[in-house]
Amino acid sequence: MIGIIEKEIISKNYLGDRGKNRWFANKLIDAAISGLINKQLSNYGRFRSQIEIFAQNEKFMEMISFEVFNIRDPLDTSKFFKLKITKDDLIGADFSILGTIKVSDQIFDRIKETLTSRSMDDSIELLIDIIRNKENGVAKIIPVISSSDIRQGYQYLIPSNDPEALIHKYEPYLPKDFYHPYWVIDLNNDEKSGRETLRNIIMLMLNKDYAFVMKNKDGDFEDGLATCIFDRNGFFNIQDFYSGSYGQGGSGLVKYHFNYQMILDSFYPNFDIGEFNQWNSRWDAMWEIISRYNRNDLMKYL
Repeated sequence: MIGIIEKEIISKNYLGDRGKNRWFANKLIDAAISGLINKQLSNYGRFRSQIEIFAQNEKFMEMISFEVFNIRDPLDTSKFFKLKITKDDLIGADFSILGTIKVSDQIFDRIKETLTSRSMDDSIELLIDIIRNKENGVAKIIPVISSSDIRQGYQYLIPSNDPEALIHKYEPYLPKDFYHPYWVIDLNNDEKSGRETLRNIIMLMLNKDYAFVMKNKDGDFEDGLATCIFDRNGFFNIQDFYSGSYGQGGSGLVKYHFNYQMILDSFYPNFDIGEFNQWNSRWDAMWEIISRYNRNDLMKYL
């Protein structure tokens, strides 16, 4: 399913812009995974039921709707997005445990555990390597949330300065300081705290539609530069990061936070494409899912 989405959105340049394509593909991938590992046939589980029905009928092509996720087509927001899928796309997938057939709780529990906990330590070590080697042990990490509006894309968040806003209650994992809405990872003076913060960031990454922008210790929200950008799907090329200016200063994306555009023009001068490719290779190896399961497991869908 991930490959189908990347083909239809990124390879075919669905939105005519690399950053918008990456933003929308990531949103679809995250939704598809949540639907495919849902053992209920209602709500998100209806997504995988569509694929199961298609796999068993005589049609060669089907349009799989993302209505259950409330994801609309950016090219026509009056309609929910539909993904074109063909029988050729499903070659090699196994459907014997899906759809209306009862799925073993053990399989779902195994998949959930894999998605939420596997390789977290390895991911932390990779981010630590980047901070040490590229930023001499100290870096800022800024969370950016993926909106549902193509006019916004990714937005960085500033918490309300109102003490009554209850941001600690509603968004406990986000930075709380109005003047410093980011994390500072200082491995030179407090490596233990830095590791704990990175673990919280990865947990947030796995459970929310966030990406993260790493900057050097003097980096600013508006300087247009980054050490790297990453989310659960890997590291972004600079051209693949999209942030729009529409609706800045609103508080609808996350309770009691205000959203703003982040323009990124380039990586820092010490950026190295060879290192970047190695980061992505390591990340893919850490979070690769399919090879862990037998042919009859649900993750063949991915």
